[in-house]
Parts: sequence; C-alpha cells; structure tokens
Amino acid sequence: MCVSGTTLSEAALALMVEDLAEHPAADVMRALAKCRRELHGRLGLAAILERLPNQPYGPEAAWAKAVAARLCDENVSVVIERAIFAAFPFAL
Repeated sequence: MCVSGTTLSEAALALMVEDLAEHPAADVMRALAKCRRELHGRLGLAAILERLPNQPYGPEAAWAKAVAARLCDENVSVVIERAIFAAFPFAL
C-alpha cells in the first residue's frame, strides 16, 4: 500500500489497522482523507491519530485550555474534559 509516498509492509499495515480498530470506521476514514489533503511527507500512525476527532488533549493543549478557563469570569461558561481538569490545578 502506498499513500503520501509511504509504502507500508503487510505487517506494518496490520499493526496500524489493529491500532485504529478501536476508533469508529467513519472517523478513521475522515482522518485518512485529511492526511491525503494535508500531509506533505510520509504517512504514519501519529498523523492519522492526530486527525481523529475527540482525541485526548496532550499536556500542552490541556494546559492552554486550563489557563484559558482560569482567566474567564463568572459570565462565561467553560466545559472542560478530564484531561483539562487534571491540568487545572497547575494553572492556578
């Protein structure tokens, strides 16, 4: 299989399929479509995972969301996920 200049062996493809199987097929297909449009280099599992919806925030993104929530006043509603809530004490 060759996508974005990346040739995957059958073994590598099987591992990638196994890793992506926990996600809804429609989400994976949308992520792959984004990869086709956006990638300028080789296709890797990380590129696909980054484009899946509702992925947990990494530390930097969680921190940024927690700080933004901390700066809001009582007139602003903020919904935060567990990962952001976990980072919140460090944003105080």
